[in-house]
Amino acid sequence: MRILRPLSVAFLVVTGLVSLDSLRADEIARRSAMDLAAWNRHVERTDLLESEVTELRQRLDDVGSGKILGEEAGCDFVCPGWNASVEYLNWRLRRRGLDFAITTDVTSLTVGAGDVQNLTFGRDSGVRTGLSYTTTAGWEIGFGYTHFDTQATDSAVEPTGGNLWATRSHPDGNEEALTADAFGTLDYDLFDLEVRRWFPVNRFAAVQLLGGLRWSDINQGLRYEYNGRDFANGAIDNPVSMQGFGVRLGAAGYWQLPRGFSLFARGAGTLSYGKFQMRLLETNLAGADTIVDVTDEYQQAVPALEAAVGASWRDERFEFSGGYELTNWFNLADRTMFVDNVHEGAYSPDSMDLLLDGFFVRGGMMF
Repeated sequence: MRILRPLSVAFLVVTGLVSLDSLRADEIARRSAMDLAAWNRHVERTDLLESEVTELRQRLDDVGSGKILGEEAGCDFVCPGWNASVEYLNWRLRRRGLDFAITTDVTSLTVGAGDVQNLTFGRDSGVRTGLSYTTTAGWEIGFGYTHFDTQATDSAVEPTGGNLWATRSHPDGNEEALTADAFGTLDYDLFDLEVRRWFPVNRFAAVQLLGGLRWSDINQGLRYEYNGRDFANGAIDNPVSMQGFGVRLGAAGYWQLPRGFSLFARGAGTLSYGKFQMRLLETNLAGADTIVDVTDEYQQAVPALEAAVGASWRDERFEFSGGYELTNWFNLADRTMFVDNVHEGAYSPDSMDLLLDGFFVRGGMMF
């Protein structure tokens, strides 16, 4: 018994050690399997990350080379190829220097309390067309034509017990009238040759820079008719025409929205050399008497600034957009007057701005 007992103890010890080693082996195997699975997941994540990095690098290379404009990008901003567009314009002409009469009472020794009567233009329709070609590198060259014409009429009568002063007649002759009528016209034509370049900011935004040449042919006509008092079918004609040629620079920004929609804003400036021709003809007695007949030809710089904001929708072939825009031409309008009845030849031309503002709707097709 004394001999068997130590043997039993030794057997139990050995058996325990074997069981412990078996448990350790199972634990090691289990942990090895877990480590292998974790490693596989790590490898998969690393491969995915490397793939995303490669795709990101490719997109960055495409941004740098301008290759985002093809089918791979879904033509988010512009598609390579030809683009033709037609726009409907609903503009209004605004300018100073369209006064034609002052209606007053007799509360003053010279010119009593009253109102200055100005010719006011309403909204009219115009059209703008364009044809351009865009390369896969983001360069775009195009030609555009804009036409807008508008006209306006107004009239005034002498108030009861008051006066109607003619503001456009020569001060040495006729001053007061019973009636006054004013007529105005604008014929506005622009021809643009432009080169544009797209610069993507990210997948949602892009900036476009433009530069080009602009030829302008703008004709303004004013006619005033006075009758009664000092006048007998008196008339004043004051047409002004300008042909200009200059450089145009600008930029536009686009922000892509879901489902093909986007917002945009653009601005541009033009500096033109303008050649003007102005005539002032004043007659009375239905044209029998000529009071003034002068022509003035001159050249001067004609700057212009324009801005527009709007929204658009497009797919791979068609585009529709609309918004609000304004264009201000500096020193384009002219108010020519003789201002002294003592020095009858005191000639005082006055240049002023001409503003066109309103809405536009554009339809375009890519092919």
